[in-house]
This record gives sequence, C-alpha cells and structure tokens, in this order.
Amino acid sequence: MEETLYGSHRSSHVTDDIEDNSSVDKFSDQSIFNSGDDTTEPNLNTYDWLSILDQLSLDKHPANFIETDLLNRELPELEMWQTFVTFDSRAVGFGVHLHHSSSNQHRGTWRPEWVCSHQGFRRRKFSCVAATPRWPRDATRCGCQASFHVLKNLSGEGWRVKKFVTEHNHNLTTPEHLYFLRSNRKVTNSQASQMRDYMSAGLRTCDIVNLMVHQSGGFERLGFTRKDAYNKEQAIHRAKIVETDAEGLLGYLTSKIDSTDPTLFVKYAIDDSNRLGHIFWADSIAQRDYMCFNNAAIVKCFPFAVYRLCGWHLSTNVATNIKLPHFTKAFSNLLYKHYNIPT
Repeated sequence: MEETLYGSHRSSHVTDDIEDNSSVDKFSDQSIFNSGDDTTEPNLNTYDWLSILDQLSLDKHPANFIETDLLNRELPELEMWQTFVTFDSRAVGFGVHLHHSSSNQHRGTWRPEWVCSHQGFRRRKFSCVAATPRWPRDATRCGCQASFHVLKNLSGEGWRVKKFVTEHNHNLTTPEHLYFLRSNRKVTNSQASQMRDYMSAGLRTCDIVNLMVHQSGGFERLGFTRKDAYNKEQAIHRAKIVETDAEGLLGYLTSKIDSTDPTLFVKYAIDDSNRLGHIFWADSIAQRDYMCFNNAAIVKCFPFAVYRLCGWHLSTNVATNIKLPHFTKAFSNLLYKHYNIPT
C-alpha cells in the first residue's frame, strides 16, 4: 500500500505546539519514537534516543536539524549513529536504508552511508510492462539526495559525521502513516512471542492482529502491518516444521536402536546454529548387504534393472537453475512430446 505523503521540508508536518526552539522533552512522544522492546536490535534499544541527543548537545526537534548542527559531530559507537538515523527518519517522516558501507580487513566497517528510501530511480527494465508478468507498481524512487554519512576516525575510536543532507525532493509522511514505511515496520521478539501464544490458543492470524491493534491503540502504534503479521506467522510455522522434522528423525532412529535394531549405526552433525547439518545411518540389513556385495555396481548385481529419470524433477531443476522461460518450454516439449525419428 502506498503511503500518504504531505510536505517536502523536514519541518512540514511538525505540530503547531512545537516551535523552532522547542526542548527535547516536547518531541519524546512514543507514538513517533516507538522502537519496541526487541533486545536483539542494539541499534534501537541499547542506546537511548534522548541520551544521544544530550551527548550531541542538540535541543531541536529533528525536523529542524540543519547540516551544520551535525557536521563533524562524534559518537563513540556506530550503533549510536544507527539509532540516531532511525529515530530521526521517524520524526521527520521518511524511510531510510543503508545504501553503502565501505570496509577492509584493517579497519573493518569504516564508512557507512544511510539514504532516503526515495534515493535513486527505478531501473528501466522494471518499468516496462512487457518485461514483467504483471503491471508494474507506482514508482516511489525520485532521486532524493537526502543522506547521512559517517566516517570512522583513523585512530579507530569514534565515528564522526562527514555529510548530512536534509533536503528532500518529495512529500514527507505524517506520523499516523509512518508504519507503512519499510524501515519502520518490524515485528519485535516480544510481539512474535505474543503471537505464538495466541496461535497455540487457536486464534486465527487476522484475529491476533485485530487484538494486538486494539491493545496498542492503532496500527500506527503497533509498528507493523497485517502483511507483516502473516509473514511472521509463516516464519514461525516453518521454524516449527524444521525443528519437529529433525527431532522426529533422531527420535525415531533412537527408538529403533533401543527396541528393534540394536546394531543400527547413526552418525550426525550439528552446525553452529544448533541445526541438523548431516546425518548418515545404516540398519542391520544395509550392513549385511554391504558385507555380501561390498561396492558392487547395480548393473552387475541386477543386469535387467531399468533406471528411470523423473521428468517432473528434471523440469523443476531446469526452471530453478537456468531461469530462461523459452528454454524451459523447449526442454519440456523435448521431454514429454512424441517425436518420429527418421530411419
């Protein structure tokens, strides 16, 4: 859904009760600066927005910031600048993303740059109706030059602002529509845990969203859209399936060892994410066959056996790996159609 936009300057939608010389306390409303309580996102929670403003000695509303307010200002941690950019974009009313980040083996990440979500232009191939299977969406990128660029000090300690461009060439989003911007949409860990509890109680996803919207006081305070909730629900479901399949397999093999096949051999490996990586097993029948036939080929042991290929798997592999529609169609015709071979 396209966001409703108003005003092109940073101060265009600031409420009338906030003057140019307003104090920090006047713009600490959590409806704008609500970052959730996801402790896995240090750039949103480890550092407090107001404490960062105190370190920078800023007492303006973010909509009134100008280039000279931040140029060459320093903060000790990069995450503090990430927090600043996130909350500044929310207060002003635009989306933001990390556009470029230079790094090397000696200095690590040392030159990140955040830009407005309207930066650049859409590629021509995505605007051509003939090149896409559906009608292209409305273009939202209009070459906005607003950006925030920090640089790591040569000493390796501290980050300073190298460039800060505040002007936008597009309308800005009002506070009640901020949750439509991608950079402001996130299902936090606590919200995901709450969704799991409701799902285990049998509530449908649509009812869960309605309940959480009612509890938070509206979508603008919830922090995500219905589509985000459905995507999160699918991610939770997939995670359960993966975990259940792996544990179910190991449980089945363990039960066979304990009950019917004590000579069953099983060996598996767990990766760094505590997931099942590789597994190999051989039951008593497979071990006995190996002792009898060793590494004998199928043709030698079963001379009249016929090896067949699965046409569906072949077509699927072609479509997945080659990704050329005309080639996939020609390959399917070759695979399934009947041809007369002249003699």
